[in-house]
Amino acid sequence: MAEIRKRNTAAAKSQSQKEEEHESLPDITEATSEQKKLPSKDKLKIIDEELRQLRSFCLQAGYSDAEIESCASPVLNFLKESNRKKWKSRALKLLLVFSLLGFLYYCDPVFNFVWAYARYAQLQTLKYWDWTYMFEEDCLIENPFYTQVNLHESDCEGCEGVLEIEKLDEVTHTEITEDFLYNHVPVIVTDAMASWAALKKFDIDYIAELYLENPVLNRSNICAFHHTVPNQSYLKPILRQIKNGSLTEWHMKWQNCNDKPVKIFRSYYSRPYFIPPMVEMMSSNFVFTDSGVKKSEKKSDATLDTALHDGSSMTWFAQVRGQYEVRLTPDELCNKSCSTLTATLYPGEILAFTNAMWTFQYRVVSEDNAIAIAASGIWD
Repeated sequence: MAEIRKRNTAAAKSQSQKEEEHESLPDITEATSEQKKLPSKDKLKIIDEELRQLRSFCLQAGYSDAEIESCASPVLNFLKESNRKKWKSRALKLLLVFSLLGFLYYCDPVFNFVWAYARYAQLQTLKYWDWTYMFEEDCLIENPFYTQVNLHESDCEGCEGVLEIEKLDEVTHTEITEDFLYNHVPVIVTDAMASWAALKKFDIDYIAELYLENPVLNRSNICAFHHTVPNQSYLKPILRQIKNGSLTEWHMKWQNCNDKPVKIFRSYYSRPYFIPPMVEMMSSNFVFTDSGVKKSEKKSDATLDTALHDGSSMTWFAQVRGQYEVRLTPDELCNKSCSTLTATLYPGEILAFTNAMWTFQYRVVSEDNAIAIAASGIWD
């Protein structure tokens, strides 16, 4: 009898423990109508609290974190898949938006319509904010880590005693770097354009056709456009006048600054072989063109014009048609020890110089129309 009583007592205790464990199991009830009306933030708080209670119960029951995660994997997998579908849906919507914007950009009527209203909006904005001061700025936001190249008196030693710009061919990267770029001495290289399509094809009519008929160049805008043609503000109308013969005198320069026009224009020339690898070329190029000097005029009467400058380390200026007279004036720091240098560039010749030391000016001196292209580069 005593043994039977012990067994009954043990069974009763075991049943009591099970009931206690069952009582400690968090209540799982359906959300009330009041809870359903709560804001999302409060709903998440309730769910978070219930999940914490459930995890605490599982840990007390002897389950490890890995076992709890394994048991919850169906719910977790469902949530992951749900989130994945949401991100796919968002990505698809973004793709559709960008595709639509791209289509509208390449659709001429829509592009012209948007461009016209954008220009109108810019003009209207002037009433409240004068943004024109930013037009000639290289950067809208100053980079605190960028340091501009500053000359020192020791830099003047390189060009001291240089009275003319040397013309060379078959030069090496080492010669250009050590003898010219590092010493701030300009140089003219005469054999770097033989394979250029620009040297064979470019004349003013060809350039006019290129910008008027090529769909990319015709639709794209240029930067830093300067000219002396009266009653005109844009490049393409001037090129039309030149092409139909109604305009015979002009002086123009501009910068191709958008990626696609730059690439098209680059297809007519290649990186000059003498530019050393340390020089990283800027993602833009420049075009210069002038009508020729009339026989009745003195070539020295042509006005010297300062070329475009984009804050780079060096510039190369390639003569394609006609002749330009170039003038390099040393920086004020070195004007006592370094001389102002002049030279005449002929088709196939490239002038290279450092921008920190020299101010570059040019003027047409040939009876033929003159064309030149240029680009700039930087190095650390």
